[in-house]
Amino acid sequence: MDQKARIIDELTVKRCDENEPFMLVTVKGIIPIKGTSKPFLRQVNQQDNEQPEGILEFDLICDQMGEPVSDTEIEVSMVLDCSKLPAWVKAIRVNGTDNFNIEAI
Repeated sequence: MDQKARIIDELTVKRCDENEPFMLVTVKGIIPIKGTSKPFLRQVNQQDNEQPEGILEFDLICDQMGEPVSDTEIEVSMVLDCSKLPAWVKAIRVNGTDNFNIEAI
């Protein structure tokens, strides 16, 4: 069962430059979990569907079994290949159920 994070505490994006073709996205959030879980970022909107706001959106999710019982702070990082990002992407947004965080790239 996928459990969405409740709160997104922090979003950090280390941007691409001409010497580094990758972007590191790191998120800290509060998620209700039970037992072992695998946190990950799930893309909400598709890169081939241009968004007028220029925001590439993700949900912070934990894949887990059973009912969630306690809030736990987790951190997840992912690497994006800047050469594969469409020109319309101007910001990264990560959603929780109670809030979101957004950072320009």
